[in-house]
Amino acid sequence: MTAPSPTAPSVVARLAVQAARLEAATAAVTTRLTAALPGLDAEEAAAALVVAVPIPVRGAARYLEELAEHLAGHPEALTSGTSLCPPVLLRLTQVLHEGGHPVVRPSCAHCGTVRTDLRQLRPEGRLCATCDANSRRATCARCHREGMRISARRPEGGICTACYHKDPARLEECAGCGELQNPVVRREDGRGLCVRCWKRPTHTCVTCGRTAVAALVDADGAVCHLCYNRHRRPRRPCGRCGQLKRIACNAHDGEPDLCDGCYRGPEVTCSACGRIRPCSSKLQGQPVCGNC
Repeated sequence: MTAPSPTAPSVVARLAVQAARLEAATAAVTTRLTAALPGLDAEEAAAALVVAVPIPVRGAARYLEELAEHLAGHPEALTSGTSLCPPVLLRLTQVLHEGGHPVVRPSCAHCGTVRTDLRQLRPEGRLCATCDANSRRATCARCHREGMRISARRPEGGICTACYHKDPARLEECAGCGELQNPVVRREDGRGLCVRCWKRPTHTCVTCGRTAVAALVDADGAVCHLCYNRHRRPRRPCGRCGQLKRIACNAHDGEPDLCDGCYRGPEVTCSACGRIRPCSSKLQGQPVCGNC
């Protein structure tokens, strides 16, 4: 068996710098948390941070540094309930709340829903997916349909998603098939490839050794989707059962995060029994409910 090649000194130095940043940021946040919550000791604070910011997550040190800076400038951040905050504070307050600590979880600035995935930041605070989508609806300047979700701005005004995908300014000749398409990736020569011509690159998974499309590529190497789901996928509180688990379906359109155990698939007409039930596409690509 061929011995593994030694890690390059530059990689070792970079990893050492990242580890030092992570340690310093964790210590800074821990100090802020214990000062803001007298009933929280340093060990509990560190444990909460591990759950809120899993170390395998790329950029964990940066997230913690951002959190430390926010807590320094806003000592009341854990109890004010405002969503004008970094995303990591949403997850951290959820973890602390579940641990019984007196925190106020930030909520959507429009509808007041408490969520950990308020991704859209506005001047008044963070918005949930539903409020964000509703705030972007208007009359499309091209097709003139009302109540459409605006995807881009053009000289004549905002245009909807359908018009954006057909926008002549986005179309160019695909380097593979030669047709006018929206490029999804560019080759080294700068020419674009459409979605039908582009093939996702494959890597050797450092966990199982298979050659497959990578779900994650970091300093340790590439990880395939199967191994990522089994060992590396971040865990978050499920919006239905409340337990800290792997999320199968991300929150969308007002629906919460759902774990593998709670997610049952979209509610559509079952191809076998004809009833509208949560279905998966396991029978020749047709929707089939759990009973069938």
